[in-house]
Amino acid sequence: MDRDRTTAPDSDDGGDAPTGPTTGRRRLLDLLGTAGIAGLAGCSALGGGDSIPGGGATGGGSGTTASDGGSGSDGGSVNVTAKALSALPAGPCEQSSRGDQRHLDTVRVESDTTLGVDANVVVVRRGLQVTGGTTLTVEPGTTLVFGESGSLSVAGTLSAAGTCSAPIAFVGEAGSWRGVTFESNGGGTLDHVLLEGAGGERTAAVTVRSDGAVDLTNTEVRGGPGDAVAVADGGSFGTFDRNALAGSDGPAVRGPVGALDALDAGTSYGSAGESPVVVESSTVGEGETVELEALGVPYDVAPAGRGGIAVAGSLTVAPGATLRFGQNGQLVVEGRGELVADAGGGDPIRFVGGQDVRGAWAGLRFRDATSTENVLRNVVVAAAGAGDGGQGLLLAGESRVSVADSEFRGNENYAVRLQQNATMESFDGNRFVDNDATVWTSARTARFVGPANEFEDNDDDRVVVYAGEFDGHVVPEGEDHTWSNPGVPLFVEPARGGSFGVYGSLTLSEGLTLQFGQDNGIYVTGSLATDVDAEGLPEEIDATDPPGAYVTFEGDQATAGFWKGIAYDGTRSTDNVLEFVEIRHAGGGRAPASTGQRDAAVKVLQGARLRFQAALVEETAGYGLFAQRENALDTVAGVHFRNNEAPMFLYADSVSQVGAGLGFEGNETEMVFVRPPVEAVTDDISWAAIDVPYRVLPSQVGPQLTIGSNAVIQDGTEIRFEQDVGVLVEGDGSLRCVGLGEEPTDPNTILRGVEAVPGHWDGVRYTETTSPENRIDGTGIYHTGAASWPRLPGEDATAAVAATKGAEATVAGSHVAEFDGVAFAAESRDNPNRQEDNATLNLQGNVVE
Repeated sequence: MDRDRTTAPDSDDGGDAPTGPTTGRRRLLDLLGTAGIAGLAGCSALGGGDSIPGGGATGGGSGTTASDGGSGSDGGSVNVTAKALSALPAGPCEQSSRGDQRHLDTVRVESDTTLGVDANVVVVRRGLQVTGGTTLTVEPGTTLVFGESGSLSVAGTLSAAGTCSAPIAFVGEAGSWRGVTFESNGGGTLDHVLLEGAGGERTAAVTVRSDGAVDLTNTEVRGGPGDAVAVADGGSFGTFDRNALAGSDGPAVRGPVGALDALDAGTSYGSAGESPVVVESSTVGEGETVELEALGVPYDVAPAGRGGIAVAGSLTVAPGATLRFGQNGQLVVEGRGELVADAGGGDPIRFVGGQDVRGAWAGLRFRDATSTENVLRNVVVAAAGAGDGGQGLLLAGESRVSVADSEFRGNENYAVRLQQNATMESFDGNRFVDNDATVWTSARTARFVGPANEFEDNDDDRVVVYAGEFDGHVVPEGEDHTWSNPGVPLFVEPARGGSFGVYGSLTLSEGLTLQFGQDNGIYVTGSLATDVDAEGLPEEIDATDPPGAYVTFEGDQATAGFWKGIAYDGTRSTDNVLEFVEIRHAGGGRAPASTGQRDAAVKVLQGARLRFQAALVEETAGYGLFAQRENALDTVAGVHFRNNEAPMFLYADSVSQVGAGLGFEGNETEMVFVRPPVEAVTDDISWAAIDVPYRVLPSQVGPQLTIGSNAVIQDGTEIRFEQDVGVLVEGDGSLRCVGLGEEPTDPNTILRGVEAVPGHWDGVRYTETTSPENRIDGTGIYHTGAASWPRLPGEDATAAVAATKGAEATVAGSHVAEFDGVAFAAESRDNPNRQEDNATLNLQGNVVE
């Protein structure tokens, strides 16, 4: 043993007398006299009370060797054997055989002191207290033996730096003792140290209250009834490396999250199933940075329940790490706090519950956490969602997070909840398995749900989109959103206010399915469009069985009228396109409520523009399409209407937009309803031949369809008129109706009544129009004569075709039958002053029956 650190004073004569323990003790007795002898006989420390005072110096030194000052063998020897550090990750280390023993009672170390200089066993029955500003050094190879109530409290510095060939051991005389505590101002080193039998059921073998001044390396803790290492609030390690902490009855390490970032993967902590590392409820403070390494065992966060980690600073979790939470536990990131859990291509980071059951813990929660550094990549979030409205991951307020390549498994309620003001930098490559439900998102944030996610064996595989007119669950004005196809339907859940408001721009991606809750709908004042790659579709498409690339709108229940449908109102955007779509179960109400509307799957209201083509509309309560007056409907083509109450309801100024390729199947009323505007039609219109009749209703103020523009009724068209309705062509207007049937009595172009009885509708009257386009040719005209035309006398007033007030028209090769009154009549005045009122009907080859 090296004795150079002995500090007893030299002999009075300045000679070379030895300064070992016996000489030093005698020298002190001589100086203290009888009182000093009494003090030593009681085995108490020198200097009054329980302290080792600063002694004299040797060779200019200022320390005290405890084996020389206040020590002795008065307490009797103890049976101590050499100890081995058998579980160190770096390999076992063993002490040499035990030799001399020295005894210390309860001692306050008030000056720099060394133990183990001349005896490798020091018995400390009542413990040691290292006061602030002093250093206690334990020599390599030393064993400190503590009484059952003995402990080592460090408010100064403890240097216990053993080596593998000469490790240090702290043991209990009777097998147990109270352990080592580093107080708030204390610090030091434990290296190649064995702590055996230390601590209690509620105390640790090593307790750290100091901040960053404790190094724990190559140290083994075993045989204690409680925790191996406990770190109090405010405590932390400087260096923590290659320790063996699995041998105690309690956890290997317990402490706040900020203290555990020093833990290393090279330490042995014990079995993953035994909560070897416990994270007490704690906070990563603002400005604080904490990094948690993968330890090979979980971090058990508040295993007793109802606690967790709050992050106001920065928390980074390394690939392969597992955080396991107690009941109702949670990890909350707030404000400028950030959570970086980025496993990239490494082993996944796991956030799980203490039990592998749904709702075992509360989940990850971001509350107004706006840092762009927040990331969850290649993580597992499992068994979370405890409590009402719980979830595995919550983004609340204005939180911002990137979530990618991660798995959400076995969560109660929703795996992910994304509120309306949150932002997902990315949300792709994620997998949802065996959850109660997958994703809840506001309509405002649904754009963040990417297309490359997987959903498997969840109770409800759908993504829930909370959508309404109020509370921000909308597509806001001025914003452009795209909803991707995540591979499962989006369930559009009604929010407060009913219909989902699209005030900005919304594009729906190929293959997407939207399922609507009861009485919900889409109300568009911005733009709504579908985006399907036509080049990827089959060359020939069966309209009754569209391909999977179509965008689908349907009710949550397969019931006609379950949801309201889609309404475009006042939007002239050319981006309004419904193409390659399926729409079903709509027509359950008006959005917004208005007497000028009709229940329909698709509504084009006043001032709105829409291109509607290549679609299937079915099982609608009401009309497949409703187009209100003064709209800007572009095209209706290639739409198949099946099993609706009726296919379409149009105002007459929209009939020109009815294009080719329309299909009709199984509708309750197989007609296209047409309402005349209040005033004359002023835009040129053309009635295309379709597979079902048009049905003309009375206008809102009268029975006439008034035409003040150029109107064409194409070959093969059939128009049926409601009771007392008639056609009035006036002024600059014209009406051309030319059928190409081979025989007049078998026409394929027909004007008739809804009911097949004479006198059901009025007929056609030309007045004040001399256009050469006024021609009815090859047309069947039936069931006219409901009312008298003005300016025509007697029976002529009920003509099927009439001309008044100077009008000119031609009727040729047509069939007029089943009428009241007369077939043709033209105004004729004998008064020379009224000759300009005389009208002309050029009649050629007609058949009247």
